[in-house]
Amino acid sequence: MNTPLQNNATYYASVQDESCPFNPKRLAVNVIIKDSPPPLIVNDFYFCSNVNQMTLNQLNINNNQNIHFYDASGNLIGNYANIIAGNQYYVTQYGNGCESTKVPFKVFSIQGLIPVANPQQTFCASSHPTISNLQITGQNIKWYDATGSILPVTTALVNGQIYYASQTINGCESSTIAIQVTITETPKPAGNSAQDFCASSNPTLTNLIVTGTAIKFYDAVGNVLPITTPLIHGVTYFVTQTLNNCESDKLPISVTLSTNNVPANDFSATICNSTTGNSMTTDLTSYQANLITNPGIYTFTYTDDLGNIISSPSNYTMNVGSTVIHVKIGTADGCFTVVRLSLTLNPKPNFSLPEKIDFCKGKTVTLDAGNGYSSYLWSTGATTQTTTVSAPGNYSVTVTNSFGCQNTDNVEVSYTILPEITAINVNNSSATVILSATGNFEYSLDNFTWQNSNIFTNLNIGEYIVYVRTKEGCIIGQKPFVIFNIPNAFTPNGDGYNDKWKISGLENYPGTEVNVYDRRGLPVFKEVITKKPLEWDGKLNGSQVPTGNYWYTIKVSDGRVYTGWLMVKNRE
Repeated sequence: MNTPLQNNATYYASVQDESCPFNPKRLAVNVIIKDSPPPLIVNDFYFCSNVNQMTLNQLNINNNQNIHFYDASGNLIGNYANIIAGNQYYVTQYGNGCESTKVPFKVFSIQGLIPVANPQQTFCASSHPTISNLQITGQNIKWYDATGSILPVTTALVNGQIYYASQTINGCESSTIAIQVTITETPKPAGNSAQDFCASSNPTLTNLIVTGTAIKFYDAVGNVLPITTPLIHGVTYFVTQTLNNCESDKLPISVTLSTNNVPANDFSATICNSTTGNSMTTDLTSYQANLITNPGIYTFTYTDDLGNIISSPSNYTMNVGSTVIHVKIGTADGCFTVVRLSLTLNPKPNFSLPEKIDFCKGKTVTLDAGNGYSSYLWSTGATTQTTTVSAPGNYSVTVTNSFGCQNTDNVEVSYTILPEITAINVNNSSATVILSATGNFEYSLDNFTWQNSNIFTNLNIGEYIVYVRTKEGCIIGQKPFVIFNIPNAFTPNGDGYNDKWKISGLENYPGTEVNVYDRRGLPVFKEVITKKPLEWDGKLNGSQVPTGNYWYTIKVSDGRVYTGWLMVKNRE
């Protein structure tokens, strides 16, 4: 039955079963409802000392009047039962035969009960942490330094410092726990503190040039800004980066929006011509880095002084003298500026040394670079216009003109290779000197009077010596030759006059062959010239040849051939 009972009411009860389903007997029951005592107000108990020797009645709950204790399982336990620290207990009070509801409580000994905390704690320097930021669990926390001095919670934390903490419960202070602090310093992101942008490009925070990790942007009051925030002229934005969960201090960047923010400048250069001509091809694009920093992010347009666009700036022909090029430097977002590229092309010294110079061994030769230059530097170390050398070799000179431009040339100096006199061709009264090589030589028959021609004419019969030398005076050599006098008669009669046939000078032509024949063509005399003069006494095999006319042939070793009649007249 679920009918609620009423105080001071009478209820009747009857018993019915199968044998007597309609039993008329009833039992009157008078109900008196009493109020239960109120639940006790009990908190957990904390003691500085060990509570395991205490009993429950020592807690003096409700002055130990009309109370019952129960364990965690609901079993009734005695008031003098020993307390076990931390166990769950319940207490009730009773009166008029009623008992209150159970109230839970525990008993703790806080002896050695230190607060709970991570002994290693890390903070970000940008948050400027204090002791109040240390994470710890406990009651009435007190902080100490290593010397035991109490520290206020506003004390700034120091990197590497150890701090000590205790807790106090019910007036009992615990031992301390040590906490070592690490302060992580995150550097600010890198970027120029003042950045200029082209207003026409409608730049946003994404256009700020900043290097860092996990970048965040802030306004002046500390509000986080989305990267799509448009930049405003004259406004300062603040940027941080986050490393290892630590955000850096803020980097301020002031923004300027310009209609012309291309940081280019004029540039002038003086260059020397690479050739001795009046013009030179140059690469105008090679000067971009001189006009602006980081030229790769800009576009360049070149025009001459008349405003004509230079279509091939990397292959521009400029003349000796001054040239002004106007360079338009633009950005991708449309900003540009025009600067002047002033180039001066100075001439290269125009000079040349002979390709080759010969000189006679034992003599010297003077090398001359020409006048009109500011300085000279020979490979010999000489610094004058000329230098004199006495040894063969390759010599060079670098000359510098008044513009500071230089040019270098070389000359090969060698000993003169002297030819040989290979032959002297005699033709009647003329003689031609033949050398083994051509060149610029001089010729003489007396070693005093010299001529340029190698041909001597109108020579008389007789013996000669020809002398040959170079124009520089190198002696090539000398060689004898003869305009022969061939007698056409002799009288071998023993009178001491004209007794022998003599041809002077043949001894200078070794190998010359002389033959004499009679009228029938029979040989009567033959001799091959060595170094002895030619002499024939008119005898054949020791006997005088008959008086008569004889035929001779003379084959000179230089190629000349003489033939003719010879009259031999003996005594009769």
